[in-house]
Amino acid sequence: MSLSSNTNSVVFSDGIKALLIVVIIIASFLLLLKVFEPQGEIPEEAASDQRSEQNESTEPVNDDETLEPEEIPLAATETALLKAEKTQLLISEFGYWFATDYLEGDINPGIYEVSTGDTLWEIAEAAYGDGALWTLILDANSADIGFLANGSQALIVPGQLLNIPPRL
Repeated sequence: MSLSSNTNSVVFSDGIKALLIVVIIIASFLLLLKVFEPQGEIPEEAASDQRSEQNESTEPVNDDETLEPEEIPLAATETALLKAEKTQLLISEFGYWFATDYLEGDINPGIYEVSTGDTLWEIAEAAYGDGALWTLILDANSADIGFLANGSQALIVPGQLLNIPPRL
């Protein structure tokens, strides 16, 4: 009988070891997911602070004449608005940040309201057909565009208004 009980305790001990290994593997996987989680979200307080600062200081830039707010052309086309809405739904559904994939012509020169999923690169791609021209938008809005954690100036937040200048 002692041999049988000894075998049972070895099997039970091996089972606990296997269970512990599985738990450690799952915990490691979950930790890796958290560590490599997409960055890009900023605390709501920071976003609202930047939005309020931006809203207080943004005036349309027009060297020829000052346009009244109702005369300022809105940059987003209906297609851009639909794509931004779809991106917002995907972000809500999956819990991960996605960039909105605009095409040339989706955004025109004028005043553009930043949506969730927007990047300066994607906005430039939509306005100029070339994402590398994002610095045109940065230059036109440098006082209103924040800095990312890595030190580069490219932080835009939903609700922020950007002046999309015409391509030179």
